[in-house]
Amino acid sequence: MLGRWLGVTLRDAIFMIEYFKEHMFYKDNGTWTVPWTVKDAFIGVALIVSASVLSFVSLHWLARGVELDVHRPLVLYTLALLLSINLVVVWYFAICKRNAFWATVGFTLPQERSMLLLPWCVLVISLFFSGVYTVTVMALGLDFMLPEPIPVDALGEGIYKVSSVILIGLIGPLTEEVFYRGFLLAALVSPFGTVRAAVIASAIFAVNHGAISILIPVFISGMLLSWLYIKTRSLLPPMLAHAAQNLLALSLAA
Repeated sequence: MLGRWLGVTLRDAIFMIEYFKEHMFYKDNGTWTVPWTVKDAFIGVALIVSASVLSFVSLHWLARGVELDVHRPLVLYTLALLLSINLVVVWYFAICKRNAFWATVGFTLPQERSMLLLPWCVLVISLFFSGVYTVTVMALGLDFMLPEPIPVDALGEGIYKVSSVILIGLIGPLTEEVFYRGFLLAALVSPFGTVRAAVIASAIFAVNHGAISILIPVFISGMLLSWLYIKTRSLLPPMLAHAAQNLLALSLAA
């Protein structure tokens, strides 16, 4: 009896996995659609931007005159809060409000395992463009558009360095890909088409990073990550590429 029950349960589990892989995105006249709406997506963007601005202002106010050992934990707590808001927004608008599954957002493996090689191609292309962009900006004398290197002491020491690497190198790419690709981009594909949806989502992704010096490189990275997500229908490849690029930047700073 137990064996029969376990057999049915395993068979049902395999069926559900295959079902989600085939029906991760709803098809409407051949167009890739998701249950949440463009309105949901832009309300989510407004919440993320508002939280970012409020956090920046609050952090600037709280950090006035405080010692470095107090300022650094404030920065880490603020960053952790902002990253968690990405997930909360997606959870509310997609999972709770629209009864979607996390698989619909992109938490599934690519249909072809060979697609797991694509993140490394995207990483190389992104780094190559960043190099060309930096050289071009320097040649034109546009110093204000030069990406600023991460200060050597920005990561701190000990537990602060470990926490910074985990937040920026691992958790950040996960939550940002969930929001900007799995939630925002997916909502825009049906009404705007893949190219315009990628441009809009990547522009918002770049602007929300806050610095004009990295606006163009981050936009190009966003376009590449958007292509990865659309190509594979999975968040895993863009997460890998995003995390690899962040960890590389952190390793240079360290």
